[in-house]
Amino acid sequence: MFVRSLKLVYTLMWFSCVLLSQLEVNAQRDTNPGAQVNDSTTVEPKKDRSILVKDTIKVNERYKLIHPVFDLEFYTKENLDTSVNDIHLYYPYEQDFRQWQQPGNLGQVPYDISLPKVEKLNLTLGIPQNNIYNFDRKNTPFYQNEAPYTFARYITGADQEQLFEVKHAQNFSPLISIALSYKHHGSEGAYRRQEAKLNNIGANAWLRTPNNKYNFLLSYLSNNQKRIQNGGITDSENLFDGSSRFRLNKDTYLGNAQSQSKQAELFIQQSYDIGETKDSLDTKDSVYVSWLVPTFRFIHRFSIETELRDYVDDAPPDDYYPNYFYPNNNITDSVRMRTYKNELLAAWEGRINDKDLGIKLVSGITLLNSRLGWATENTDTTQLRWDRKLNALLFKAKGFTSENFFTKNLKIFSELEYGLAGWNTNNIYWKTNANYQLLKDIQLNFSYELNVRKPDLVFYEYHSFNHDWDIDELKNISQNRISIGASYKNWVRLNYSIGQISNFTYFNSFQQPNQLRSSVALQEIELQTYLKYKHFLHWRNKIIFQQENTSAIAIPKLIVRSDVYYAGKIFKRALEVQAGISCNYMSSFNAFRFSPSLGNFYSNGSNITDQYPLLDLFINFKVKRATIFVRSFHLLQGVPGMEGMFAYPDYPLQDRAFKFGFSWGFYD
Repeated sequence: MFVRSLKLVYTLMWFSCVLLSQLEVNAQRDTNPGAQVNDSTTVEPKKDRSILVKDTIKVNERYKLIHPVFDLEFYTKENLDTSVNDIHLYYPYEQDFRQWQQPGNLGQVPYDISLPKVEKLNLTLGIPQNNIYNFDRKNTPFYQNEAPYTFARYITGADQEQLFEVKHAQNFSPLISIALSYKHHGSEGAYRRQEAKLNNIGANAWLRTPNNKYNFLLSYLSNNQKRIQNGGITDSENLFDGSSRFRLNKDTYLGNAQSQSKQAELFIQQSYDIGETKDSLDTKDSVYVSWLVPTFRFIHRFSIETELRDYVDDAPPDDYYPNYFYPNNNITDSVRMRTYKNELLAAWEGRINDKDLGIKLVSGITLLNSRLGWATENTDTTQLRWDRKLNALLFKAKGFTSENFFTKNLKIFSELEYGLAGWNTNNIYWKTNANYQLLKDIQLNFSYELNVRKPDLVFYEYHSFNHDWDIDELKNISQNRISIGASYKNWVRLNYSIGQISNFTYFNSFQQPNQLRSSVALQEIELQTYLKYKHFLHWRNKIIFQQENTSAIAIPKLIVRSDVYYAGKIFKRALEVQAGISCNYMSSFNAFRFSPSLGNFYSNGSNITDQYPLLDLFINFKVKRATIFVRSFHLLQGVPGMEGMFAYPDYPLQDRAFKFGFSWGFYD
């Protein structure tokens, strides 16, 4: 403990020195605005000559030349986010506070506390809890940069918690761009056999022809997650009375289990543009005539996606697993899925006078070919099954309109997917959003979602040492949802939604698939408020009330988050600071249990998970391109009545912990 504390003190001292040196440089710049800084020296400007010194400290505007691209239909360039806001919320399930209940240590499986989402059509295995940690095409963009970009981040905390991330993107020429990403995160955990290690790798390249009509995109993503599975704490009595060392020695259900999951994707996209956008016609009589010439983009995508999950338990206990299907206890279970995806799309973007006309359309077809298999091994037998070969042909279309296309101040987005043949025949996904600017500061919102789809593949068939079924009579899940809302500036936002699900599918208390024959009614009210006093004191609130009429969906009815913080610039405006208190609360609810062998949550019965407010203190700094945060997590633990809490049954929430992290962006 002393050595770990000494390391933390040295780390803080080192970053304090870096911070003070940055403040000194910035103070020099403020007192001598005409000076350039290079290696902590001052260079006087010369008359009629520009001084160019390559130094990250001086590239104040370089980050504006970094353009991540997530939109792979229209190649829309986005601005880089360099805000100091909420940098202490560094895990995905913390960034969307209403969606996840974080587990006992980072890297373990989080619990979804939101209403069921309206899913798109796909061939999906159905073990989604791990995916929140993964690199995918939604969070690993392509880049088109005018300056090289490098980003590095390191975070540390209690229980050997660490996160290391680095990414680099640059244009090798005006026609070639590359991007590389790596992330490692994990923790040993506060309890026995709770270690988690995750490694993600991403790489992509973008090639263009000189006239920019032909574009070739190549991407490879790999995610590797290893977890020690303890099955939860066997006895919660007096669990939080002792020290952290006392909790580390508490008995757990499993003593030899571990799991590993791997996901990988190879993605290729080619596109070719036909047509040009012209904006004027010279009539030689001072009349400016404009007209629309549509531009078409034809896109072909091909991808190979693989998913593998292994579960090993060398000596399973007799009273933990609900079933045994093979005689020997020394077992290894595997489930694997491989999907080939081909897409042909046509995109059209209307423009006039070099400005967005207000409409973008995409349509095409997607062909999916999947192969699903299981392997069970023990000392007596090895059984490999490739029982499922699945195909699907989907039609896809989506469209965007901006203001003034149909009528003034109205924006519409709509997306449609329909199953033409194969596994998803006659399945449908439809989503429409409409935003209307009623007055200058008042906006109205409306959305409708409809989904008719087959349940995930894991509900149809599964073969392992502890789980074995083959079901064909499952009905399609039907879900719809309507939402209406209004907002005033960024001060108040209110949204109300109501929905219904038929044939909802879940895992029952025996860890087997079950489908409700009755309809499930859902409703949600979300209120967000934001108040500010004299531009430095901020108060943000999010309140969610959600309700369902079935025990097959286990979520809290009330979720609250409140942040009070100071935000501003100090030390002659050289240091940007955000410091305050964050309070999170959710009502007690009947959370589902986690099955390590299945990799999913299942119905719990009547074990209520008690809740109390979680209080965090945080301070975030930003000096030039460097950001630093210090955070005290779960500050109230130990207060009478708040000794400790469970994320879900048998899995305690992480103990009170001190977390520290920094990140640095380079734009040279």
